[in-house]
Order: sequence, then structure tokens, then C-alpha cells
Amino acid sequence: MLKITGGNKLYGDVDIPGAKNSVLPIMSACLMNDAEVLLRGVPHISDCDAMSKILGIMGCRVVHSGSDMLISTRNATLSSISPLLAGEMRSSVFMLGPMLMRFKQAKLARPGGCDIGRRPIDIHLAGLRDMNVVVREDEEYVYCDASNIKPAEIYLQFPSVGATENLMMVACSAVGRSVIRNCAKEPEIVDLAKFLNSLGASIKGAGGHTIVVEGKGKTFNRSIIYTPIADRIVAGTYALACAMTGGELNVKGVKSEFFSSVLSKISKNSCYIKYYNDRINIISHARPHALDYVVTAPYPGFPTDMQSQMIAYLAIADGDSVMVENMFETRYRQVPQLVLMGADIKVDGARAYVRGVDKLHGAKVVATDLRGGASLVLAGLVAEGDTYLDGTHFLDRGYDRIDQVLSSLGAQIFRL
Repeated sequence: MLKITGGNKLYGDVDIPGAKNSVLPIMSACLMNDAEVLLRGVPHISDCDAMSKILGIMGCRVVHSGSDMLISTRNATLSSISPLLAGEMRSSVFMLGPMLMRFKQAKLARPGGCDIGRRPIDIHLAGLRDMNVVVREDEEYVYCDASNIKPAEIYLQFPSVGATENLMMVACSAVGRSVIRNCAKEPEIVDLAKFLNSLGASIKGAGGHTIVVEGKGKTFNRSIIYTPIADRIVAGTYALACAMTGGELNVKGVKSEFFSSVLSKISKNSCYIKYYNDRINIISHARPHALDYVVTAPYPGFPTDMQSQMIAYLAIADGDSVMVENMFETRYRQVPQLVLMGADIKVDGARAYVRGVDKLHGAKVVATDLRGGASLVLAGLVAEGDTYLDGTHFLDRGYDRIDQVLSSLGAQIFRL
């Protein structure tokens, strides 16, 4: 549980660690390589711990020391991923492609993670079938056999990040050219492609609509040191924290272009933002103004992973705002908790109508998912009195010691 006493402005520097949504698929991709990999800037989050457990059960060696992580898969053996492990995080699905490359077989329990709506893996499986992978499903497991895998032309019915990344990895194991169309374009996909290419893969077009993979049909064998990109969602969360509380932050280590859709909402609204090569300087000087419409969309649109935090921002803005959630149908689960704190929010289907209030007040609230938990932290930072936040294990899935970071910036926040 976190205790947050609101009212303090934030000042100082915040270093953004590696992106959860880059690190996890890269960790899984290490199974495609017989040599050691050293990853830099890896965050201490429970999702990384869960992925480490999965790799460990498969015989891999994973050592997380400071922000470095050493992964050796030389002794990896075929093992199924149990419902217990898969239930800990959605990103266990990223093991599917690497397992098929390494062992030509995979048995994966249906992945878990935050309950924010339906996130079926049908797009992943349709792509595998296009590549002549035999797929069987039951209520608990997905079974795949890639003994006769072939390169293919794949069209994704939706630009799914996970499916784009998984099929990009699977295509490395099919000898010949595979073409994946209608791909997601997130920076984390580009990062995974760069990592795989540094191992010896041949992937072109990542970050665009079409990705071409020249598969070589065998595991890689190259020792490398790699630094995943910084977490744009963590950076956006701290940027909104500054915008809401006042003060001045230097957000370091992340490219502004990766979360420009967030920065554009607060620039010339409540904040003055200066851009440098190695940092983004944010000065908050006024109560936020309402935003007419904020609509979530695939990258480079406004990220669904920032929707919850933006609603907390709009809850104290001057005027009326509308949020439209186009990605997940149950991602407004934090709203009743914000209402307990005095927010004026009405949800109607995919839309949330937010009327800004002068003040929020402390309350006992519960996080039910990762980003919803972050929104409640932000609300607690500006609320009058004390906020007690339960469900912190969700926060720990994606934020590296968020309480310590905010405390170092001047917030009154304690882990009880």
C-alpha cells in the first residue's frame, strides 16, 4: 500500500529506464540466440521478474544486477509455460515465436496480465497458420508445431503490436522471405528489429506498414551488449505528474518524438517545455486547461497506455473534456476510484466526459490495473489530505520503484 500526501510540487531530474514493452520481447528473443546477451538499463519491475522465471524454468541463466541483465540460453530446453506463469503477465505470449525458432514446438498457457478488456491472440495464431505452423487450442493451452514452417505473406487484420513482434520473430525461423503487412509502428517494434538484426537477423521496414524478414532457419550465435529504448509511457506519466503538481522536471534518456502526442497536450496548456539532446525540461506554471477531445489510437496517435493518467490530469483541468478510448473496452476501471476522490467523470461506452474540479481530496482507493494505478498516484499527488492506494502490485509491473522516484522529486509518498 502507498500513502500519498498531496500538495507538493515536483522538482529535479528523473532518469527513464528501459521500456517494459521493449525489454520483455527482447528478453524472450534471447532464446533465439545461443550466445550471451547483456542488456543495459533494464527496469526493476515484476514483469521482468516473471519473464526471468519463465526463462529460468527453460534452463536459461538470467542475472539482473543493478540496471544490467545478463542472459545466457546455452542450456535452454523445451518446456511448456504454465498457467501460473502465463497468468502473471500478458507478455508471456512473446515466448511463442522464440520457442518455435529454437525447438520448433511450443506449449503456452493463455497469457494473463491486467484486466483491461479482450486482448485475444487470434491475430498471432492466424499469422502462424499462414506460415504453415500447426496450431491447436484448448481452454488452457495453445499448442504449436513449426516442423514444416514456410515463409509467407501475412496481412494483419489489426495493427497489433504483439502480433507484429511475434510474427517478426517467427519469420526468422522460416527459410526465405516473409512479408508482414498492416504492421503496428510503435518504437518498441523498431527496437526489437534492431536487436534481432544485431544478432544476425535480416529485418527491414520496422516502424512502417510493411516488414520484410529474410529468414535463415537457424538460431543465432552472437554475444552482444544492447540498450533497449527508454520507456515513453513512464516518461509520459512523470511529465503529467509535473504538469499536475507544478514545479520543474528534467526528463532524461527518452526521445521526445516517442511521446510527442502526450507532450503536445500539455505544451502551451499548463507547461512550458524545452527540448535538448539528452533531456526534456518541463516547467509547470498554471492549472491545466480542458482539452476538447483526446482520442487513443495506434502509434503515433495518443497511446492507450496514457489514457488513465490523462483522465487524472483532466480531472483537475479548468473546463470540460472528452476522452475517447478506441483500444480496450474496459479501460475506465479507474474512474470510480477517481470519483471517490472528488472527480466529476461520466462514462458512456467508449467515452468519458470529464468536468474539471478545483480540488480532489484524499481517499482510500484500489488500483485494478497498471495504468489505472498510475492515474490514482497522480491524483493523490494533487489531492488535499492523505490518499491510501492498495493494489500496488499492479504498479510494480511497469514502474521501477515509483514511490522512491517521486519521493526524490519532493512528493510525500511512502510504501506502507
